Amino acid sequence: MTGEVDGEKVYIQFDGWRGAFDYWCRFDSRDIFPVGWCAAVGHILQNPGTKGLTHFITCMVVFVVLLSLLLWINDF
Repeated sequence: MTGEVDGEKVYIQFDGWRGAFDYWCRFDSRDIFPVGWCAAVGHILQNPGTKGLTHFITCMVVFVVLLSLLLWINDF
């Protein structure tokens, strides 16, 4: 979302993220596009945060499986 405007610069803020990721850029930057641009040109839009969450869940599953295996082996 656009937080502020200062001449030709806009302040980009990310909802749900801490302010360390917010930044200023020119209004015509190739890093920002208007709402609906992806649908209009057929560009696939990736949801934020799913890669990190998927990696975390995978690591947790591996951890639980290994822990279960270790506990099972110790029972013998």
